[in-house]
Amino acid sequence: MITNTTETLVQAAQFAGKTTALLILMSYDATGHYPKEFTGHRFDKPIKFALGGATGATTRDLMTDRLVGPKGARGHGMLPFECIEEDLISYMSGGVKDQVDKIKVRWMGPDNKWDGKSYSIGYVFSYASGCGVYELTGWDYSDELLSAADLPREMFPKPVPSTEILGELLPEVAQQLGLPKTVKVACGGVDNSCMALGARNIAEGRTYTSLGSSTWIAVSSNRPLLDINSKPYVFTHVMPDMFTSAIGIFSTGTSFKWVRDQLCANLLVEAEREGKDPYDAMTALAQTSPAGANRLLFNPSLAGGSSLEPSLHIRGALLGMDLGHTQADVIRAVMEGIAMNMRVALDEMRSLSPVSSGMVAVGGGTKSDFWLQIMANACNIRIARTNIGQQAGSLGAAALAAVGAGLWKDFNRIDEIHQVQYTATPQDKHVPG
Repeated sequence: MITNTTETLVQAAQFAGKTTALLILMSYDATGHYPKEFTGHRFDKPIKFALGGATGATTRDLMTDRLVGPKGARGHGMLPFECIEEDLISYMSGGVKDQVDKIKVRWMGPDNKWDGKSYSIGYVFSYASGCGVYELTGWDYSDELLSAADLPREMFPKPVPSTEILGELLPEVAQQLGLPKTVKVACGGVDNSCMALGARNIAEGRTYTSLGSSTWIAVSSNRPLLDINSKPYVFTHVMPDMFTSAIGIFSTGTSFKWVRDQLCANLLVEAEREGKDPYDAMTALAQTSPAGANRLLFNPSLAGGSSLEPSLHIRGALLGMDLGHTQADVIRAVMEGIAMNMRVALDEMRSLSPVSSGMVAVGGGTKSDFWLQIMANACNIRIARTNIGQQAGSLGAAALAAVGAGLWKDFNRIDEIHQVQYTATPQDKHVPG
């Protein structure tokens, strides 16, 4: 971990404790009380800080509850009990239950004593709404929203183009990473927009789908795609003067994993014995079930409702199950249910913007030709898997650096890098009416 007055760099693998480490650091910064052995930057007065996660629920469960402790058990988190009080915590009026909106933390200072008046203030945002005060069409923070939230503009970094070279590596960072100090640092962008760039969404109407733990249908356009009903997630694109708008299904790969872990123990044992991927065994078995999975239906809302549903409290279900259904039917129904939800998302995007006649698929879910064919049929669109696979976000970030450093003159090289490996074309007899 490397930290200074404005930012902290954590380099670690998945599930290695990055969030925990940052919350511990935040508890030091918010209270002003640091361990003797701490060598990073030490604040000498109360601070303002922000917390944000992928959704309201993950922000609560993985961040605020771990920082201050769950409601009814405050002080059982990273912040010491004496630094927080229940009446110093405000809650959001709607959405996720017990989601913290604002936290006041007693500033203890190096002597670990509170003066009776000094507080650090923490603001909580869901990543789903970005920072919450950015005005998309103005390409800047909204003075009206900043004023309403009582947030100083200087709290937020100045927006700059994603290709802008910000400087070179700090000496301590270069030493930690084993890189020359002369390595240039480009601004970069949010993962959604970098992935859109890496997935060839570099022109009006281009569409891609990301198939991972969750699934997204995203369209690039010269205007934000806003709708009060479907509520697309909209980001300023890393492409100049463009936006990337997306509708997601929160539990797709995780639904398939749930089926693997809970309903396919026999396939797990067989795959381990034969040294094979259990997902390959599941997919092969699903192919023995007919299209429609013998009228078995699956709703993939195992992680709750998305922006397409009327409530975040909606949950998933297998519908129409009877004694005649097999393991193969269940697996196929899950694959088809996810694909049909993708169709709903794609139709919503089609109602808001022109959509390309085909889309690139990226992410781990693209490995199965069979599943891509189910998706192509359900969505009635040509779907291509390319050599980029799960590296679309990395490619987009690298492309920003290449353009920023002058190695590329524009982003058209992205098209050249993609090499189509497989294309699933809709089969008329299996396309829903």
